[in-house]
Amino acid sequence: MKTRNVKTADLTRAPLDWAVTVAMGMKYQIVGNSFDTSWLEDRPDGSRSRVFGRYRPSTDWGQGGPLISEYMVRFVSCHVGWDACLFGGHGSHGQAETHLIAACRAIAAAKLGDTVDVPEVLL
Repeated sequence: MKTRNVKTADLTRAPLDWAVTVAMGMKYQIVGNSFDTSWLEDRPDGSRSRVFGRYRPSTDWGQGGPLISEYMVRFVSCHVGWDACLFGGHGSHGQAETHLIAACRAIAAAKLGDTVDVPEVLL
């Protein structure tokens, strides 16, 4: 699979969601110019169930919101919108116009570094 090296701070849409998927150690499958994966989702009764399909934490609060709690993301207003910082994240930040994108960039940077090799089909 051909990849392209991209700055974590520049990731958006599917490449950003894919990077969070990789950062969290989730399995995925490239499908056309997107990817499918599976993840555990909390149910109202307190149990967890495995869900298959599109994982979009950078745009879906139901998927990205829990990451903000799990990684104890803190936000500060900045020139582009929000600067997300992981508690104890050793300086890992993500800046973006939305809370979810900023948080996802910070998580990806903390786990994968300042750049990541993204499958070209996702770009």
